[in-house]
Amino acid sequence: MKILCAGSLNIDKVYQVPHFVQAGETLAAAGFAQLPGGKGLNQTVALARAGAEVRHAGAVGADGGLLRQTLRQAGVDDSLLAESSLPTGHAITVVNAVTACSGVALYGVRTGIYCIVGLLLETVIVNGVLDDLKQHKVCTVICRQPARVEEFV
Repeated sequence: MKILCAGSLNIDKVYQVPHFVQAGETLAAAGFAQLPGGKGLNQTVALARAGAEVRHAGAVGADGGLLRQTLRQAGVDDSLLAESSLPTGHAITVVNAVTACSGVALYGVRTGIYCIVGLLLETVIVNGVLDDLKQHKVCTVICRQPARVEEFV
């Protein structure tokens, strides 16, 4: 089965701290990790790991090498991944010693524009594409939890 995924690709910046910062406090992080993320990337990688032939369409900035590498290592065709002069979106996650976390997402400029345009054109373009795909016997998966997709496939 051939699958085309389109969706967000973000760089997740994870900081480990002993406790969450209070107003007016400065706290040194005990650890830091920079990881590939974004719902689109996660779903694409999950499908590829489950054995599907997957291509991902999206955009990253010049700083998106980690994301492109992650897709390629999973066996994903990234030929439809555009590179922008704008920075790649990222999410900041803070994890405390009790494994609770909080996060902030900063999407790239294009991601924000695509979200607004996407909301306006969803019924015209997305639904039309999905109808077209159904006519060609293509499976469409849209979800927020890629682990479940991997189990299903």
